[in-house]
Formats: sequence, C-alpha cells, structure tokens
Amino acid sequence: MLIEVLKYIGGTAVALAALAWFAKSMFLHWMSKDLANHRTRLEMQQQNFLESIRADVAFATIEHEIRYRSSYEKVAEYLVEIYRRLQRLFDATRSYVAILEQVGEPSKDEKLSAVIASNKEFWDYLIANRLYVPPDLYQRIRRVGDLLVDLVREFQRGQYKDEMGIQQAKQGEDYWTKCINSVDNEISPLFTAMVAEVQSLLGIPEMLSRKMSVASTTVSFQRHSP
Repeated sequence: MLIEVLKYIGGTAVALAALAWFAKSMFLHWMSKDLANHRTRLEMQQQNFLESIRADVAFATIEHEIRYRSSYEKVAEYLVEIYRRLQRLFDATRSYVAILEQVGEPSKDEKLSAVIASNKEFWDYLIANRLYVPPDLYQRIRRVGDLLVDLVREFQRGQYKDEMGIQQAKQGEDYWTKCINSVDNEISPLFTAMVAEVQSLLGIPEMLSRKMSVASTTVSFQRHSP
C-alpha cells in the first residue's frame, strides 16, 4: 500500500514538474514574442520619428532656399535699378558740363532739366530701397551721387560768374575744364569701381568665368574630335 502511494505521489510530482516546465516555457515564449513585437513597434516609431525629422529638415531647407533666392532676387532687382538711375544721372551730368557739343543737341537749360529729373529719380529710389543695399556699397553709391550734385552746382556757379562778368579766381583753368576733368579723373573711376562691386554681388564675374570655361572646353573638344 505504501509503495502504491509513493508511486502515486511520484507520478503526480513528475506531472506537476512537467506542467510547471510547460507553463514556464509558454510564459518565456510569450514574453519573448511580446518583447519582439514591442521592439518592432519601437523601431517603427523611431523610424517614423526620424523620417518626420528628415522631412521637417528638408522642408526647412527648401523654405530657407526659397527665402534666400527671393531675397537675393530682390537685392539684384534693386541694385540693377539703382545702377540704371545712377548711370542716367552720370550721363546727363557729363552731357551738361561737356565743352564740345554737337549741332542739334538740347540747350544747357534743357540738359540741366534732365539732370534735375534724373537726380531726383536716383535719390528717391536709392533712399527708399536702402534696406537692400549693403552698407559699404551704399556709401560708395552715395559718394558718386554727391560728387555729381556738387559738380553740377560748381558748373552753375561758373556759368553765373560768366553771365555776371566775374573773373574766375583760378587762372589757367576755367570751370568748364575743371568740371569735365573732375568727371573723367575723379567721378568716373569711382563709378567704375562701384559698378564692379555691384557685378561682384550679383555673381556676374563667376557666371562669365563659367561660360568662358565651358566655351573653352567646347572648343578644345572640337579641336580634338576626329
């Protein structure tokens, strides 16, 4: 009887142990599967997060590029227009103080009216759009404009003295010669340097260099082609 009981207890113990092992195996399997699923979800969330960041960075980059291009285009537009107006003022002033004039040209009074009109157009536009002009370049542009205004005033004073019969203070050089020399030797070099700076800001030298490089490569290729 005792032996039977022991066998029964032993068999039950084995069964319980097997059941415990099976339960533990199932738990570990479930835990492993759940951890794998959790890891997969985390990886997907991380991937989605990274994709979202990449998309945000790409959008910000594109937005910055658009704003930069828009600002650059505005700066280029205003600089080109400022140059055009200053060029008109320069040409009108030089024509006004010219010593030799061709037949059929406008009178001095008409030329002075053209100078006054172009001077107003230039200064009104420059001051209104100063925001788009780099500080150093703005000062250079102002310098040229101021010198042209001073030149016209000096020429007008010389004309007034002529009309009033007042002798010029400096012998050997009348106001005509002085003004035209000022245009050629002082204002014109400053204007040329200013134009070169505007071209540099607009990237014109680089564009021309690339075009010349492409043209040179094309010619070289053609020469070596059979």
